[in-house]
Amino acid sequence: MWGFSIATLEAVFFWATGIAAIAGGLAVAAAFIAGIVGYQVSDLAAKETEAKIAESNARAEEAKESAAKANAEAAKANARIAEMNRMRRLKKPQAEALKVLLETAPFQLKGGDLTLRVSSVADVEAQIYALDLQNFFQSCGVNVFPTDGGMPTTLMQSEASKHGLELMVKSFANPVREFIALEGVMLGVGMPVVVSEHAWLRDREAILAVLKKQA
Repeated sequence: MWGFSIATLEAVFFWATGIAAIAGGLAVAAAFIAGIVGYQVSDLAAKETEAKIAESNARAEEAKESAAKANAEAAKANARIAEMNRMRRLKKPQAEALKVLLETAPFQLKGGDLTLRVSSVADVEAQIYALDLQNFFQSCGVNVFPTDGGMPTTLMQSEASKHGLELMVKSFANPVREFIALEGVMLGVGMPVVVSEHAWLRDREAILAVLKKQA
């Protein structure tokens, strides 16, 4: 029909088949190579992603550590502020109210017959407050002697006090009215104080003890 001989057609078929086989082999090889390359690219991309995730996690941990350190420092600062706020000091209205009583004749070092000493437990906050009170008493002319070399004397404390201040007097049976008045003024100006009896004290002598308060 086409005018080709059988031998020619067989040759064409042979070469066509060969070319197709070669082309098919090349396609398979290309697909295989593409598959390998694609796997390598995917593997590299996955490793790069993992590395970025690991780096991100490391940065997040560093941020957590920094935040934890900052929170710890803030907690310490807050504790210091709370401690400062906790420190007791003699306030001006309290001093003004006490001064009226303490400047009366019986309390005075010159001419008076009362002794009002100040003592403190071995606690920094209590000692500062005790010194504050003793200096104030002296400024009012009160007989605060004897002292421990000019400082408030030291006493022992067996347990924490909810009051923080203790007025030690010689006797409940024969109370000194000025010390009763002192207790009343202190309570009236927000200085919680408890009165205790100690027979070893001298007549008309009292000790204002500054105690460590309950936490």
